[in-house]
Amino acid sequence: MIVLYPFVVVVGLLCEAAVLVLGSMLHTTLGLNLGITVAILAVATLITFAGTMLSATGMHQKQLNILLRDMDPERFISVYEPLLKKAGKRPNVQLTMLAYLSTAYANLGQYEKALELLDKAPSVKEQVRADGLLLGNRCLIYIQMNQLDKAADCLTRLEAMVKADKNNALGGDVVQSARCLRIRLNASKGWATDVAWVKAVAASGQPPFYAASNQLMLGQVLLADHNKAGAKAALEKAAGYSTNLWACRRAAELLAGLEASASKEI
Repeated sequence: MIVLYPFVVVVGLLCEAAVLVLGSMLHTTLGLNLGITVAILAVATLITFAGTMLSATGMHQKQLNILLRDMDPERFISVYEPLLKKAGKRPNVQLTMLAYLSTAYANLGQYEKALELLDKAPSVKEQVRADGLLLGNRCLIYIQMNQLDKAADCLTRLEAMVKADKNNALGGDVVQSARCLRIRLNASKGWATDVAWVKAVAASGQPPFYAASNQLMLGQVLLADHNKAGAKAALEKAAGYSTNLWACRRAAELLAGLEASASKEI
């Protein structure tokens, strides 16, 4: 899904005006015929648009890195939320921003605010994929709230969508998200599933935000699998990333419980 931010639209309009001025100069001042002028303008427009898109993508990634790499949801919200007011009536932009803001608020423990933001998501052209993303986000928030029945309801609906998706409308990332959520939910209930796959996911290179979450998932699965040593190692990694993220705080809680249990056995 391509996202264009409001400032990109403004820059694009300014660039379009500049291209029109260039066309006038080529046609009147240099005396080029209309066909050559149109061809030059087409190339100039394409280059201008490509440059604007690259600039927008870089700016967006820089903003996301405050959350994904710096692991600072509070600062991310302060930078990102004001842009939501400038999103206008571009549904894809609104949906993307609401989803990221919801994730940030959930990591601050403001779960009701996170759910409210998901409720505001507009309809988009790729509605099947959007519905899958929103269901996955909602499921994870309920897991974070320890409302496992509501999480299970969201996940059941998401898994039904995955099963019915014959044209890959959801996208591979949504399908993998559904698998991870099922593993997390099972582990929360003390059931270990897909242990080898979870180990592979946790070992893959990811930005710190996702790495912390994956290490927590591994720790929970290994706890359910009665592998306390492996669970301890994974939870220590997860807790060590930051205190700003829910995954890290949850890992620290599980680690403390694991250590308390070990001390009682001595």
